[in-house]
Amino acid sequence: MLSHLNDIIIHLIQHMGYPGVFILMFFESLIIPIPSEVTMIYAGQVAQQGGFNFIAVILTGAFANLTGSIVCYYIGYSIHEDVLRKWVGKYGKFVLVSTADFDKAHRWTIKYQSAVSFFSRLMPGIRTVISLPCGIVRIKFLKFCVYTFAGALIWCTFLTYIGYALSLHLKEVEQYFVWIKVGIIIAVVLLVAVFIWKKLRNKNA
Repeated sequence: MLSHLNDIIIHLIQHMGYPGVFILMFFESLIIPIPSEVTMIYAGQVAQQGGFNFIAVILTGAFANLTGSIVCYYIGYSIHEDVLRKWVGKYGKFVLVSTADFDKAHRWTIKYQSAVSFFSRLMPGIRTVISLPCGIVRIKFLKFCVYTFAGALIWCTFLTYIGYALSLHLKEVEQYFVWIKVGIIIAVVLLVAVFIWKKLRNKNA
């Protein structure tokens, strides 16, 4: 199943170019289970081979993520929290999102406000669903866009560089994707810890 999905992603990028990358990353941010790892790493491989411009690939992916996130933000903004939670409980399994994911994202958004828009974009699993509670909590739209784009830019740069630098050895690298995700999560947790520590220090001061 996963292998078939990867083939579809690669086929779409091969035949549509940048619009294919945009479509895939846009729907990924709409909580559709399309692995951004496959999309951006393969696009990075194409860039290394001269088919894409490296910077253009990164910007395409980041802007697509931002666009999809804005749609989710307004869904969260427009629909009551209880309705969304029931929808996630009933249909979330089809897009690999659980009620626990939604509740966690909601708690983080209330606690850390707009900063969570940035940190969450670097965390596989929660990076897409976070836009819904950002809308529910009504985080300032401009801040949401800036933080979301910044996080998406880092994520897309990281994945595109992997594909660009290791394009000749992608089959060997695929087995390390899980560990790459773990490394990213650890890094983000450390960043969040530093952020909280600074907030508490400033508050005490």
